Amino acid sequence: MSQRNSGYVRQKDDAYYTPEWVTRALIPHIPDWVFNIWEPACGSNKMLNVLRTLGRYASVWGTDIDKGDDFLLNHNNNYQAIITNPPFKLSRQFIEHALELTKEKNGFVAMLLPSDYDHAKTRQHLFKNCPQFSK
Repeated sequence: MSQRNSGYVRQKDDAYYTPEWVTRALIPHIPDWVFNIWEPACGSNKMLNVLRTLGRYASVWGTDIDKGDDFLLNHNNNYQAIITNPPFKLSRQFIEHALELTKEKNGFVAMLLPSDYDHAKTRQHLFKNCPQFSK
């Protein structure tokens, strides 16, 4: 078991908003065939704003539980990609739900999480032998 101190002050409800540079670093990893994206934990809209300003995607849709839309209860599978920085305490559920929603379309899922997130035994089913997991 590892424990690390990130140096960040603990935020209520895991409200850690994604800096613009993080979204920009993700962009080269989004497949060219993706033209519509859902960001289901958009919070302050920082990721949305970066993705929208590119003009590369036909649709970039954002929802958030604080804005009245609970991703885990939403069954919209009209998007090719689900990209988000999920609340850590719900990260496993977010990954499972996103994989299920994009499975039929062979979609793309990107979850911004700590680099060692995939090491936990309780999360092996999300990564080990999962064809959708690549990075």
